[in-house]
Amino acid sequence: MQQNEYSMTNTPDVIDNTKPYFTLRWLGMRTGLVIALALCATILAVIINEVAFTRKSNGFLSAERLSTIGDSISYAFIIVLITLMSTTLVEVIFRKPVNAIQYSLSACAMSLFYLLLTSFSELMPFGLSYLLSCIMILGMLTIYLNAITRSTKAAKVFGTVLVVEYAFIFILLCLNRFALLTGSLGIFLTLAIMMYFTIRLRVRNGELQINR
Repeated sequence: MQQNEYSMTNTPDVIDNTKPYFTLRWLGMRTGLVIALALCATILAVIINEVAFTRKSNGFLSAERLSTIGDSISYAFIIVLITLMSTTLVEVIFRKPVNAIQYSLSACAMSLFYLLLTSFSELMPFGLSYLLSCIMILGMLTIYLNAITRSTKAAKVFGTVLVVEYAFIFILLCLNRFALLTGSLGIFLTLAIMMYFTIRLRVRNGELQINR
């Protein structure tokens, strides 16, 4: 049987320029994959929140830190969604394919962030716990993407997106009354940035391309 060239789990390391790869069909499959992984990662984050609640019941975690961890988990879906969609943009812009297994491992890493955050919060202040968790997970994801794409520039762009995302979430966690307004403005700004980067996105010969 002929191998499906659009297989998400068998993405080629080098794209055959004679055949369209980044097609609208590919984009639809990637979008479905990203949404599914974001949902799965959110479910894992909710399970971790239940673990945190148990740790609080056992006296290892304060009620205040449990509440803050729960607030951070409430942003899990949008964080994973934006991060994985950023990976898709990296694929198109830099012409560097990332397969479904690599997407899945990245989503798992973002879920692991909340487990690390819970674990560190038992031993140290929340701010320091958040910082250490970010350094570990964001560093791992950036290095992973760099190894996958073999592109330092792509990894820098991706790493910058991650840093901005998690820094913004930390700011939201520090706010109370203005958290909703700040979050709404942040989502608006994120959408505007993504629109900007897709202005030059065109479909030529059945393939998505960025006009240089």
